[in-house]
Amino acid sequence: MSTKMNVNLNVPLSSALFTVDSRDGIRTDPATGFIVDAQNPYDIQIYKNQQLFSGAVQRIALTEINMPFNVPNVNPYNNVLYLERITPPGPTGATGATGATGATGATGSTIETFILGEHELVDELGETISTDLGIGFYTPEELATVLQTKLNLGGGVFGVNWTVTYAGTINTIANYKTFNIGNTSVPFRINPKFGQPKGSYTAYDGITTRRSSTLAEMMGFNNAGQDFKLANYGNYASMLYTNYVDVVSPFLSKNMEVRDTSSSYFNGSDIVARMYISREGYDNTQVLSGGVTTSNILGTRPFHLHYNFPVPKQIRWNPNEFLPSCNLKLQDMYGNVLYGVKVAATSIGNLPIQISGNSNWVEMNFLISEIN
Repeated sequence: MSTKMNVNLNVPLSSALFTVDSRDGIRTDPATGFIVDAQNPYDIQIYKNQQLFSGAVQRIALTEINMPFNVPNVNPYNNVLYLERITPPGPTGATGATGATGATGATGSTIETFILGEHELVDELGETISTDLGIGFYTPEELATVLQTKLNLGGGVFGVNWTVTYAGTINTIANYKTFNIGNTSVPFRINPKFGQPKGSYTAYDGITTRRSSTLAEMMGFNNAGQDFKLANYGNYASMLYTNYVDVVSPFLSKNMEVRDTSSSYFNGSDIVARMYISREGYDNTQVLSGGVTTSNILGTRPFHLHYNFPVPKQIRWNPNEFLPSCNLKLQDMYGNVLYGVKVAATSIGNLPIQISGNSNWVEMNFLISEIN
């Protein structure tokens, strides 16, 4: 006598890798091999003459990302500092004569603003002097030196002499340094302009972009007081212009029935993954100038980011739809595409030179799964 057993075999779902390299979005001349566009490497646009993936795919998940974080912590998104002082009222007049600072008669004091990095100063010969800080990677000490130099150009902002240091605070907390900006005669304050318009700049690709933050935020003045004082002390200086990077794709997220939300009013939708700039994905062995010390602060030199997402976000996909193109943006915490280092022709002594190549690249691994 034989016994028949019914065995229910559960065949596991299959999955595949979909790999993305930002360099695949660069257009080249097939006849010469030279690049023919200036695409920001953090705004990935990939088009091919074939489907990027096909099959009964219902789930997409970003599982790994690899990139050099070659984003200067002082860049056109944040390279300004707002300094404000109170100017006295003008002299009282029968008809309300206009005072020297623009206030009419004795109607009261006004607040004068100087935007370091944007406004110009005038030297003793009447020539204008730029206060542009220069795009680059700065340690706190390096940034303090540059700021002090710029503040004292042409007789100084507000006509006074300034000091900028990165040292122990008045709170005498051991091994805890902060920025200190001050002068000896003009009370002032630093306005972080948090959540307020901060102007805009035109990128090298001709696109005008809103300025998203100021130096005050990464220098520890993001919660600066409103009082006018001769010395303003910051708090902890992160020296990061963005605390995290979002990988964003409205196209990949279009089939999602659960939408991303955020407490931030800058961004929070269509996020594929978020990478916090932290020790978890951080590697920095660059030696500072002079070979004396190694930077221990993230963002003050280029470094490498490699993230694995053990529990990645599951993105819903329509199994009847193919993927003919790929659009992925890497955005900062303010919703702007990461600043890409300019690659353009320039000249020295009227002889043309070319800044070659692009060290900004991003590699991603997506796990795509079949329908269940």
